[in-house]
Amino acid sequence: MSESFLIYGATGYTGKLIAAELAGSGLDFQLAGRNRGKLEDLAAHLAIDVPLHAVSVDDEKGLRNLFDGAAAVIACAGPFYLHGEPVLAAAVGTGTHYLDTTGEQPFMKLALDYYGPLAEKTGSVVIPGMGFDYVPGDIIAALTAEVAALRAHIDATSPVQYVRELLPPAPISTPIDFAAMSDRLGTAHAAYNEAGDVWGPGVYL
Repeated sequence: MSESFLIYGATGYTGKLIAAELAGSGLDFQLAGRNRGKLEDLAAHLAIDVPLHAVSVDDEKGLRNLFDGAAAVIACAGPFYLHGEPVLAAAVGTGTHYLDTTGEQPFMKLALDYYGPLAEKTGSVVIPGMGFDYVPGDIIAALTAEVAALRAHIDATSPVQYVRELLPPAPISTPIDFAAMSDRLGTAHAAYNEAGDVWGPGVYL
C-alpha cells in the first residue's frame, strides 16, 4: 500500500486547512476534488508540487481507482449527506482507510452502522466526525473522565457513556443549546444518583 494520504474535497474550507498542515509536515499526500482549476490554484498558493486529481463524486469507478492503493482518504467534501456517501463507499470498497470531518450525526451513524461491518471485511478503518464539531469535546470528556476516576475512584466510562446516551441528537451550536444541555446534564446527575449508581458528591460529567 502507498504511504500517500489523499485529501478529497481539498479546495473547501477544511480541506485547505488540512492541505496547509500537510504541506509543512514532510508527509506524502495528494489533492483531489471536483474542480481541476481550484486544485491547481490551491497547489500554487501553498507552493507545493503534489499529484492533483479531479474526480466527481458521481464517478464511482473514478473514485475507486483514485483511492485504491492510497494509505488513507481524508474526506472533506460536504455537506456529507449530499456528497459524502460515494466517497465513503469507494474507500470501504477498496479497503482504504477513511477519515472525515463531518459534524452531521446521521452521516456518522451511516458510516458506523452500515459501512462499519463492510469495512471489517475489506480491512478499511472508518473514522467519521474527526472535525471541530466533536474532537475537542471528546478530548475534554476523556480527560475529565480520567481525572474523575482518579479523584473519586469511579468507573470513568460509565457516567460519560450515560450522558452520551441521554443527550439529544443535536450538536451544541449556540449558547442557548449549551444551556439547555447543561440543564439536562443536571437532571441526568440527579437521576443517576437516585438510581443508586456510583457517582459520588461533586462528580459532574
